[in-house]
Amino acid sequence: MRKGIYFFIFSATFGLLFFLIIKFLEVLNYNWVEIWLRDWIGLQILAMLFVLSLGAVALAFLAQVWRAQTIRARLHPALEQIRRGQSYTSLDDPILDSDLRALGQSIHSLQQKRQETENENLVEKAMVVTQERQRIARDLHDTVSQELFAASMIVSGLRQSSLDAAGIQKELQGVEGILNTAQNDLRILLLHLRPRELEGRNLVSALETLLAEVEEKSLLKIRLEVSVDQLPSEIENHCYRIVQEFISNTLRHAEAQHLEVYLKQTAGQLQLKMVDDGLGFNQQENKEFHYGLANMEERVEDMAGRMTLRTAPYQGVAIDIRIPILKGEQDENSISG
Repeated sequence: MRKGIYFFIFSATFGLLFFLIIKFLEVLNYNWVEIWLRDWIGLQILAMLFVLSLGAVALAFLAQVWRAQTIRARLHPALEQIRRGQSYTSLDDPILDSDLRALGQSIHSLQQKRQETENENLVEKAMVVTQERQRIARDLHDTVSQELFAASMIVSGLRQSSLDAAGIQKELQGVEGILNTAQNDLRILLLHLRPRELEGRNLVSALETLLAEVEEKSLLKIRLEVSVDQLPSEIENHCYRIVQEFISNTLRHAEAQHLEVYLKQTAGQLQLKMVDDGLGFNQQENKEFHYGLANMEERVEDMAGRMTLRTAPYQGVAIDIRIPILKGEQDENSISG
């Protein structure tokens, strides 16, 4: 496009000068054809016209360069003003001014959307924190607080009772059982307060630490078998929270003595299996497990997996989860690792 403009300037200048020379010779009553053909005057005139036309093109080019530099010098401050959200100084160029106005409106709109998104995230985080605090407060009130209150009432009653040593021993055993239950409930609450992420470790290391801690602070005997490669971080996070939820249910309801966790990776699939030897439950009647199971099922669905639950009263609980792993995910994690 720019070459076409320069060619037009050259042609217009050449034609205009040629026309003026011809008219000038006619005014002087000279036969311009004879002059043109005599003593190479025609070629000299053509050369002069060619040089003058090139000069006009050069002047147009220099004018364009000067204008571009002037606009560039004024454009930078204008862009800086737009970035700061201020009114910019007009460049006296309708096209550029229109583009800058559109750019300023787009930037302002993006800033507003970003601010709205940040505000929504803050509100969402605040709601999550509030809900978690309410849940912890509710759990503390429904379990630990009630159990400690019951133990306190028994001890208070013992001070005013006339029981013999055997009776006092029996009541103290009851208090001991209540306190052990309260301690177990506190462990469950602390288990849920563990961070959502894996604290910079892989899934296997995090599970080993978690299960060792649970075994140390409870009566459960735990077995862990793993055979996995590098997994996507999102799958690791979900699996960690699923195991955490299963342990919480086992400690809270199952009265189990043993808990087993199996994690095995094969071509295109990850298997997570968890088994306890506790009381089990009737899936059609018992509602205590449903909230925890719903959480696990949602996580499995997020990973496009499937979960199978097997249980019956006094037969323990077994959960088998199968998660597909795409080849691209495996390659990506092996490269990043």
